[in-house]
Amino acid sequence: MNSLSQRLRDIFQARNNPERLPGNINHLEAIRRFWKLLLDCSVQSGPLESHRSPLIVSIVIFFRFFTEQLVIRDVDIQPAVRVGEDYVILDCDYDFENTSSKGLVVKWYLNNFDLVYQWIYGTAPQAIDPVAKYIDLDYKASDNSSSIYRAMKLKQPDIDLTGNYTCLISTFEDEVSAKRPMTVYSTGPEEEFKLWHTKTNFDGKDGIEVTCQAAGLYPKPTLEISIDGFPDIKSPRPIITETEDGHYSIVSYLPLEDSVLPDSAVINCVLGIPSVNYSVTKKLVHYPPGRRSTTATAITIGGTTKLLRKMEIQALDNSQADASSGGGGETSSHINLCVYMSSKRLEDCSPEVMKPTIPKEFLL
Repeated sequence: MNSLSQRLRDIFQARNNPERLPGNINHLEAIRRFWKLLLDCSVQSGPLESHRSPLIVSIVIFFRFFTEQLVIRDVDIQPAVRVGEDYVILDCDYDFENTSSKGLVVKWYLNNFDLVYQWIYGTAPQAIDPVAKYIDLDYKASDNSSSIYRAMKLKQPDIDLTGNYTCLISTFEDEVSAKRPMTVYSTGPEEEFKLWHTKTNFDGKDGIEVTCQAAGLYPKPTLEISIDGFPDIKSPRPIITETEDGHYSIVSYLPLEDSVLPDSAVINCVLGIPSVNYSVTKKLVHYPPGRRSTTATAITIGGTTKLLRKMEIQALDNSQADASSGGGGETSSHINLCVYMSSKRLEDCSPEVMKPTIPKEFLL
């Protein structure tokens, strides 16, 4: 009996928080287990002889708790939201399940302590700092008067909205809550994600130093420079700096000797934000002096690789090639190149001229 009482107590304590049910079981599973406990107890103790039996009392209490209670049916909070979105909605759908809605209050908390939104049934919703400036108080989650203002609509979300959100639903008879995390991430301005190299010398040997950098990022990013075909050549740990507004800047360097590089070295820089599964890549091509190719060469334009013939491809500037275009939500690759057609050189290698537009007659 003591074991039964303890197991029933564990289930009762979880009634207001479904996540605490033993083994993450739902209410129906809890009922099934309860009846199994009663059967086990009857086998051990014999049939019930009195309506005053503790088991009868337990049955009454159990069905009152699990058939007449306020429940949260669904919590809809996006785990990752990108800065620049028009809005994001945090919703907490509930059901009274035969209980009274008198005294209904809906509250939203940020990081457990900060009350940021409150709706008392029969009154207008309230927005509370530090989130008040983002909340659209006119948003209605449903047409039902008892759940019309249950959700929060956050306009133009920014990184300071990152955290754990808790919705708390209460009436005079019951109270339930649920918690979910949300990260608002920033990929930074596209023009701040840059990749370039400069000429340098290592003890009399010619080479380059590759630099890749990005800014305006959140949460903490990663950055790595690598060379196609050389898996062992990678940049060391990047330098990460946190700015006063909570964003991160990151930069990485990779020195390379021309003698260890192929005729055309494809240099990659991968920027990532691991916690939200974000990744984007920039590329540039370096041609060591005296080894420029005149054969068909593959280049990547907007993520599509094509072969060019009768062209000579040269780095924009052998002393400083900038591949600063690109970036964005999807991983994409762009190479800024100065293109020669036959023996005639394009006089202007500005970014406008260098847009990756290729005449059909030059495609294989």
